[in-house]
Amino acid sequence: MAQLRRAIAAALRAPDHGKLVPWRAVLVGDRDRAELSELFARFAREVGKTDEDVAIERERARKVSVLVAWILRIDEAVAEVPTHGQWMCAHGALTNFLNAQDLM
Repeated sequence: MAQLRRAIAAALRAPDHGKLVPWRAVLVGDRDRAELSELFARFAREVGKTDEDVAIERERARKVSVLVAWILRIDEAVAEVPTHGQWMCAHGALTNFLNAQDLM
């Protein structure tokens, strides 16, 4: 957990014009992985993947020890911070988060 806290701290250091924090990192717990796994599989079927690929997608939510969902909320109503700036902030935060994982 300490590693995740440090990675989130690194994400929060990304430039954020307007201090909107247009992203959230959500830890996906064990109970939610089954549902997420089925969502991955359903999407794979909808885009026409083979049964084998659907099975691979289904396992994505289950095979890692820690699963973090990166969620964005871009607010088009904020005139001072255009949407592309909010996207850049969220991307920078995710980049910092991922880089912090490599450093630990």
